[in-house]
Parts: sequence; C-alpha cells; structure tokens
Amino acid sequence: MFITGIVICWKVRILSKQKASQARKVAFEVLDAVFRQGAYSNIALNQALSAGDFSVSERGLITEIVYGVLQHKLLLDYYLAPFIDKKLPKKWMLPLLESAVYQLVFLDKVPSYAVLNETIDIAKRKGGSFIGKMVTAILRNFERNERPSLEHLPDNERLSVATSHPLWLVDFLLKQYPMTVVEPLLEQNNLPPLRVARINHLKTGDLSVFDAGPIAGSVTLNRGNIAHTEAYNAGLVAIQDLSSQHVAPMLAPLEGERILDMCAAPGGKTMHIADLMKNTGEIIANDLHEHKLELMREAAERLGVTNVTFSNYDALELPKVFEAGAFDRILLDAPCSGLGVIRRKPDLRYRISKADLDSLVGLQAELLTTAWQLLKAGGTLVYSTCTINHFENQDQVQAFLAAHQDAELEAEIDFAESKESDGFYIAKMKKH
Repeated sequence: MFITGIVICWKVRILSKQKASQARKVAFEVLDAVFRQGAYSNIALNQALSAGDFSVSERGLITEIVYGVLQHKLLLDYYLAPFIDKKLPKKWMLPLLESAVYQLVFLDKVPSYAVLNETIDIAKRKGGSFIGKMVTAILRNFERNERPSLEHLPDNERLSVATSHPLWLVDFLLKQYPMTVVEPLLEQNNLPPLRVARINHLKTGDLSVFDAGPIAGSVTLNRGNIAHTEAYNAGLVAIQDLSSQHVAPMLAPLEGERILDMCAAPGGKTMHIADLMKNTGEIIANDLHEHKLELMREAAERLGVTNVTFSNYDALELPKVFEAGAFDRILLDAPCSGLGVIRRKPDLRYRISKADLDSLVGLQAELLTTAWQLLKAGGTLVYSTCTINHFENQDQVQAFLAAHQDAELEAEIDFAESKESDGFYIAKMKKH
C-alpha cells in the first residue's frame, strides 16, 4: 500500500494571529535558506530558533512546518504542479507555496484562512503586489480543487512522490531490495526518530526522567529534547541511536589497549569505547576537521572521558604518523552516503547524487586498506556505516576480504530493515 504522506510528531497548538504569522515567516525563511542557499536544515533551524524569543508552541509550529516540508517536498510539488502554469518569477516562491500547502494538507487544526492570508501577506511584503496576486491565485485554485491522484503513476514513481524521495534513489534501492522492503524503509524516513540515549557508566546520577530503552544501556525520552535535560548536562547520558550503540561493543575493547578511531567525529562511538574501557588504555580519536574535534573535546569533558588523545589528520595519511601494527583494535566509522539516517537529516535526500555514492565507495576502500596497515596481527577492525547501500556495506567488505587473505569476517550486523533505529551496517574482521 502506498501512502500519501506521514505527519511528524510535533503537536501544533493554536497561536495568536501575530505569533502564528511570525512563526510561519521564520519557517519559510529556514526553508528558503535550505533549498536556495544550501543551508543544512538542522543548523538553519537551530539558528532561527535561537535568534528569537519563541514560546514552546511557536517553536513547535516552526519545526513542524520546516520538517514537514522537507519530508514531503516532492508530494507537495506534485500537488502544486497543476496550478502553476508558468515558471515562477522568484525562486523563493516555491518554498513559500510548499509551506502553505503542507499546512493546508497535513495540519488540520490550523485554519486554512489563516494559512492563506499570512502566506499571501509574506509574498506581498517580499515580492510586491504582482507576486502576491500570483501566490493568491495558485493557493485559491489549490484550495478549490481536488488534489491530483497518484494512482496512475508507475509503482516506482508513485513511491517516489508519495514518500518524497528522488526517483533515482528509489530505483537505486529497488535494485538492492524488493519493493516490500523499500516501501516501508522510505515511509519510515518521514517518521520521527526515537529519542534515545546511551547511559554513561563513567558517571552516576539521577536518570528518572528517562524510560528504559530497547537495548541494555539505553534510555528513551517521551517528550522534549534530551540535550536540554539535567542528566545530559551532567554527563550521565550521551545522545546516540540504538544501531550506533552496537558499534563499540562489536569492537569489544579491553582495558589497557591502544585503540584508533580513524574518522571519529562527532565522537559518540569514541566516548562509548572509553566507557567500555573504563577510562584505561589509550584511544586515538582522529578526524580531518579540527572544529569537530573541538566539539568532541567538549563532549569528553562533559562525560568524564580522560583516555582519549585527539589527532587532526587526513585518515589516509595516518601510516605516516603511526607505525604499522600500532593498534590493538581499530574502528573505521567510514564516511558514507548516510542513506540510513535520512529521517534525522531529511534534506539529505535532495543533496546526494549517484556520483556521490560512487566516489564514497572508492574512498572507503582506501580507508580500509589504510586501517589494515595500522592494525597489529591478531587485532580487530570494525567497519561501520550509517547507510543501507550494499555497495558501501556488504560488497565493500567482501571486496576487502578477497584482497586480504589475512582477514577473517567474524561478525556482521545489518540494520537496514530496523524500524526502531537508523539504518546501520557493522562488520567485525580479525587480522591473522
């Protein structure tokens, strides 16, 4: 069964006209920054929310509109297409129209007259009376007519529009998985992720605000932001998805060992490894980007992690820094397409291309070879990604094993079809 849209979890409360109007304007500005200026949705949204003195309800409406449009953009464009008979004179008009149609279709508690009037007012103020009249005509026609049906579309196109994933991506996944797997995967990308954290055993304190999580050592939060809790600020928990929480235990570090985390940012797995090692031994947390390492240093201080040394190198250059066989265990959480975390990064689906996927496969192969040089005989290498692309996952590992006779695959976990967690892949290899 094909769906025509899934509403995310934010509850939109009735706001005063003035507050709702300002919230809609801010949401439009965030969307405009994402689609026209290439801004990342999470950063642009956080900046917008931080810049204004918004109530909880206003923040909820802004967030609902922004993520709703990102999750349903292709469906909204499909609904709008019959009513746009010529090229829009201003590119910013499209995200404005999308935000209005999203509210009209999905937010049934929001009065349609308020959506129309305030959207038209934004258009007039930004583009003048002519643009205002165009937006008025398009939205009035949309409101008066039935939404165009998806039923006549071929299955792949229908799934693309209904779940708002580019057609090339739908076709790409359908070559790797059956429709019965791809359809729910894409539907889940438009659902809110579980608010989950990992318990940090390096500190103790009150975790009563949380519920027990689905796996050992995890907790969940029913509402609100984990990062705003006292437990988070005190370093009692670390925000980390369920599938990601399996990586460090798969590496199985022992106390006193020397560990390399080759591509460590944003640092969740590094901190988990430190937790398992009880702050003993040494972890080299390497990343190409210094500003990300600074954030990791802040996280280490909050969590009470003391056995991590941070390094700022291109991971492919690490054999020039460390001698061969220098590490007991290595984690390569490789740069990847991120196809398993689209529900956390809804704009990713519109940014990535097939060419991006092809280039990443080559980089991952080079990183695996580099990691193998640095791993001692008898050591363990864990390769992980947050994608569901076989070429980056199973096929990548099989190609590596075929090229390295001293490598043995000990374990493999594929979270591609998980409904509770991000789409992750983890492979554990032993060096003989």
